[in-house]
Amino acid sequence: PPPPQYPSYSSTNVTVIRSQTTCAARQAAVHSKPNSYIILSVVVILFGCWICGLVALIFALMVDSAWASGDYVEAKQNAKMAKWCGLAGIISAIVFYVVVIVIVTVVTTLAT
Repeated sequence: PPPPQYPSYSSTNVTVIRSQTTCAARQAAVHSKPNSYIILSVVVILFGCWICGLVALIFALMVDSAWASGDYVEAKQNAKMAKWCGLAGIISAIVFYVVVIVIVTVVTTLAT
């Protein structure tokens, strides 16, 4: 007979033993700490759109506090918001720098 912690199911001459490690592995995957994107937030604050970077940093810090309090769903939502605010800051900074370069180039060309 199988060990007592494993439920067994018998049918004709076949015994099926269900492993409990798959449930533990699934729970570990569900509750793995999400990336907080703090480094992305700081880079966006320094080199990109500081407003988006500041919002991303606030959400990034909220990831750690939600995770520490055991609110895993809130931690994942905050991580997602930190990521998207960081990406928005990078994209807006790239657009801003391209527009500035184009304006400077056009004004310099027209001035000569």
